[in-house]
This record gives sequence, C-alpha cells and structure tokens, in this order.
Amino acid sequence: MKAPNIITQLMLAVLFTHELDAMAHSEWRLLYVLRSLADEQGLWWFVAIHIPLFWALVALTHHANDTLQRASRISFAVFCIVHALLHWRLANDPVSTFTSPLSWSLILGPAALGVMFLGMEASATKAKRRWSNSRGQSHRHGQSRVRVLHRERAAVRLRHQAAQVKS
Repeated sequence: MKAPNIITQLMLAVLFTHELDAMAHSEWRLLYVLRSLADEQGLWWFVAIHIPLFWALVALTHHANDTLQRASRISFAVFCIVHALLHWRLANDPVSTFTSPLSWSLILGPAALGVMFLGMEASATKAKRRWSNSRGQSHRHGQSRVRVLHRERAAVRLRHQAAQVKS
C-alpha cells in the first residue's frame, strides 16, 4: 500500500474517532448552526449530519477517478488542518470541554497527518515536474529537446546544401 493511501486512511480513522469523542463532549454546542438548539435536537442533528459527511469523505478520498481522488484528498488534508485551528481558537470557549490529552491527540492528529500528506503531495508534484522536464526539456535555455533537435537537423541540412552548391 502506498504512503498517501495509508496517510489518508489514518486521517479518516483519527478524525472519525475524534467525532466519537466529540459526542462525549457535546461538540454541537460549539457549532454556530447547532448551538442554539436544545441538547436533544443538537445531538440528533450532529449525528444525522455526519452520516452523509462520512460517506462523502470515504467515497471521494477513495474515488476511482484519480483527479477527483487527488483533489478530494488534498481538500480533506486542508480541512483537517483548518478543523484543528478552529478547535484551538475555540479552546477557551466555556462550552468547550476538549481538555484531555486524548481529545487533543484526536484533534491534532488529523492535522499533523494532513500536513504530512500535503508535504508528500507537494514533493511528488515537484518530482513529476522535474521528471517531465528532464524528458522534454533541454538543459540549455529551457528549450524542448525536440525543438533543439529540429534546429540541429536544419543546420546540418543547410550545411549539406551549402556544400552541394559549392561543388
């Protein structure tokens, strides 16, 4: 199994586990849309909203279309980072009860994995660019090798024609 797949699956697993912990901490009280609801309603909507969210995350981050899968994984990694920043910003809110090392590990874990994923993705993109440039670019002046070959052949033809005209 490739590292990006493992990291994506770990991000999903740790974030989903955070959501279990979030139930114990009544996280819906921190969410702007759900905080105004009574606890019973907030709990119901919090759980209900996570069904399509979890399905979409799993489906899109493991989609058969490579472009959609890659975009989804990058978006998910960014979301995990933003999610941790939001928790950090709301840490002093009196309603927030995420204070244990376990809770913070489950909040920061996906963010750390997201940073790792984005770093690997950037490195892989840079390596692909470098590889494609080395296959299609001349080291001199950034011209494509095909163009350089055409110019060299044209110069050889011109010299050959000039030599025929002289003789």
